[in-house]
Amino acid sequence: MNEFVRKILSTTEGKVSIDVFDPWHIAYIILIIGGGIALSVYFKNKPIECKTKFLNILAIALPAVYILDFFLMPLAGVSYGGYIDKLPFHICTFMSIWVPFAQFNKKFEKLRDVICCLTLVASLMYITYPGSALGDILPWSYKVIQTFVFHGLMFIWALVSIATDMIKLDIRKLWKEAVAVGIITVWALIGNYMYNNWDGEGRSYDWFFVKGGLLGIDETSWGPFVMPFLVFIAIFAMCAIIHGLNICVRKILSKNESK
Repeated sequence: MNEFVRKILSTTEGKVSIDVFDPWHIAYIILIIGGGIALSVYFKNKPIECKTKFLNILAIALPAVYILDFFLMPLAGVSYGGYIDKLPFHICTFMSIWVPFAQFNKKFEKLRDVICCLTLVASLMYITYPGSALGDILPWSYKVIQTFVFHGLMFIWALVSIATDMIKLDIRKLWKEAVAVGIITVWALIGNYMYNNWDGEGRSYDWFFVKGGLLGIDETSWGPFVMPFLVFIAIFAMCAIIHGLNICVRKILSKNESK
């Protein structure tokens, strides 16, 4: 039985593979972003109860897919850091935990906008460059499908929430994103420190990419001192762009409706 499941979820290398912005990757991007836009249009004028029900389903499905991966990962033979690397120290896994709180808990009402914005940014980052789901693996393998389903759910929840006015962004409160990104950065640094060589095999984790090794920045010297600030600036800038795009789109739609 175990072997049968492994074959179904196989990440076996093959002649067909997926790489950044190749036809397979582009197809996944179109499916997720196109689907998110289509669903936003569909639910735009639906009753609040209908919108809420749909967003509730997504908010439950997202952490369910995340948790389920801990059980399916070994069956699929996935080897990208295993259980430890799946802990909620990356922005995507971190935000997936907060989405249900934003959706269901009224105590988080004042934080719903920042959670939504950061969820949208996080999902867009990984959909654009799904590092762990690229390479000489089958485009329909478990690792690839799980990656795009997980981040696709994040993207659609955030986009539909904003597009249907269930969650409203306010650029005057952009400072909240700055605080949240700062917290995530510190949280990632704590995770990297705690789990450095945790397995005794010399493995060094780099949650939230704050240690260096990206953009030609040396991970062993000044990278760990510079990268946290660069990551903070990059994520906060993306949040600002999301707010700006939200304003622009709403102005365009408002003008079209008034004609």
